[in-house]
Amino acid sequence: MRKIVFLSIFSFAYGCDIIKGIEIPASKINDISYIENKIDKGYNQKQINSIKLKIDNCNQNISSNINNLNSNINISYNYYQTISNNKDIKEISKQIEKKRKAIDDAKTIMQNSLKGVGFSGIFTVRLDNISMFAKKEELQKRSESIITPTAIESLNGIYLKTITTIENNNIKDMINQQISGKVIIQNVYLAEIDRKDKKFFYLVKVKVLPLEKTKGSNRTSSSDNNIDAHWIKPNQNIDKISSKYQKDVNNILNKFYFTLEQENEQERIKQEDIIENYNTSVEENMLEIKKLKRKLKRTDK
Repeated sequence: MRKIVFLSIFSFAYGCDIIKGIEIPASKINDISYIENKIDKGYNQKQINSIKLKIDNCNQNISSNINNLNSNINISYNYYQTISNNKDIKEISKQIEKKRKAIDDAKTIMQNSLKGVGFSGIFTVRLDNISMFAKKEELQKRSESIITPTAIESLNGIYLKTITTIENNNIKDMINQQISGKVIIQNVYLAEIDRKDKKFFYLVKVKVLPLEKTKGSNRTSSSDNNIDAHWIKPNQNIDKISSKYQKDVNNILNKFYFTLEQENEQERIKQEDIIENYNTSVEENMLEIKKLKRKLKRTDK
């Protein structure tokens, strides 16, 4: 009997239209004897059985509605998940593209930075049978055009030697493909005209940027094709210099060559740092791409 009362209360709470219920004061809600007495006076057994049947039917309908509601909730949740996953897939794909672009940007930065790396050397050339009326500026220009290919070949050799330690073959190939050479005259140590012997002696410090290109480096005169420039180092190629200037050249080498070697070492370190920064950036971004691809694979399931 108590079970029927509570089922009736439950069913009415869900809007089941069975019959008008029995009013029980709040003060008597826990008084079982009072409730049973009210039921016995209000309904006969046949009515109670009818109410029980209706309550059972109502509760079945409620269960069915709850199941339908849960089913709709699951459908809605799955739809939400699909939309959410599609959104995640797009976002992850964007992040992957962003990381790939970061690798391309790092390569561009590396290439531009390496263009500023160069090595220096001291070179000399001697012009014979110069005109009595030749101007120093013209003779210097001729001398520089002769020095340029020798300096590029010599100092590019240093540059190429430094990249042999690079483990990344792609970087090696890229540098080898772009190798050219831009010559910068850093210091003019000697530019002497010997009018009596019709000679011009030129000694300069040159820097070569291997990944840049020199414009207008052709020799200014076909007669200069037989004139050689020389890469001067302490105790090397000094015999190529006229005895008249050997003392001056040795003094210049003693004064400046150690500094020049330090500058070249700094350029080598700079080159290594640029390439190392590029490699680090590529490794970090590639690692992030792998993580994102794994995440994308899980999301796409």
